Amino acid sequence: MSTPAAKPCPSVSSKTDWRVDYLAEFKALACADEYPCIYVKQAFEKDHLSFHFVDDAHCPTDREQAFEAFRSYVADVLATPEERTAAMKILLIVINSESLAESHEALAWELLNDFTRRDDIAWPAHLPRDPDEADWAYCFQGQRIFVNISSPEHQLRRSRNLGRHLVLVLQLRDGIDCIAPPDSKGDVIRNFIRKRIDAYDAVPVSPDLATHGQGENRDWKQFWLGDRETVMQGKCPFHAPSGN
Repeated sequence: MSTPAAKPCPSVSSKTDWRVDYLAEFKALACADEYPCIYVKQAFEKDHLSFHFVDDAHCPTDREQAFEAFRSYVADVLATPEERTAAMKILLIVINSESLAESHEALAWELLNDFTRRDDIAWPAHLPRDPDEADWAYCFQGQRIFVNISSPEHQLRRSRNLGRHLVLVLQLRDGIDCIAPPDSKGDVIRNFIRKRIDAYDAVPVSPDLATHGQGENRDWKQFWLGDRETVMQGKCPFHAPSGN
């Protein structure tokens, strides 16, 4: 006797309406002249941004679909032959926030841990698993990934608020290094962007923003900046995979 197929999780709102509404909201925010990261605007205009919408972040089916979208995104970037085009590709996982009870920061880390548990490619042997090492990076499908957690809970740090929903902005670290390498050339770009951030936000540029692999940089502290003006304290919520 066959097992009945699992029923899809109920949607918390009209799928079409909230997705369409959010895309309009995102375009208005990210394509405004004052938005700090000009590369996001360029990527949007060149159709290098991919959006995956999650109706219910607690639904196993929706989580599996988000994982598959993440895996497909990485495969697409790796299959893109032109380096600059590949570098501009970004995935935005947009989570419907209408009925979320927990903090967006906690949920974002829960999802990142969930993606790691599902990952079918081992953590790269040459990269540290400890987030408190300067060269640590979040890894998925064998690739280093930078994660920008944007949320309406950022009230003063407007550069980390992409509208009414929680958004995981995911980009291969190699792509970031292509656009803004960890050298003096990249420093010019980073300083330019940070000056724009300083003018855009209602709080100073976060002291946790740093160049990957250098000095006191801890990548995980840059994922969720919050509205705080001090260095983040405490332990990273990421659970490193065990084994090889």
